[in-house]
Amino acid sequence: MRYSNSVTNFREKYRKENIATHYNGLLHFIFTSAWCISIITACICLTDQVSWKEWLILPFTFIYTNFI
Repeated sequence: MRYSNSVTNFREKYRKENIATHYNGLLHFIFTSAWCISIITACICLTDQVSWKEWLILPFTFIYTNFI
């Protein structure tokens, strides 16, 4: 996609002024994903005597929250 020079200039200026030079988007994604997966895993491990109906609600909850 091709942007006008004003958009390109704004983005470059914004990145220089507001985003640290040592920021790494991939590292941010990996850290955030690992943190979330570990919390979800811990919550699942701490459950006790869960019925199949309760397990079935999990995928629907994840899908629903993604729409919000």
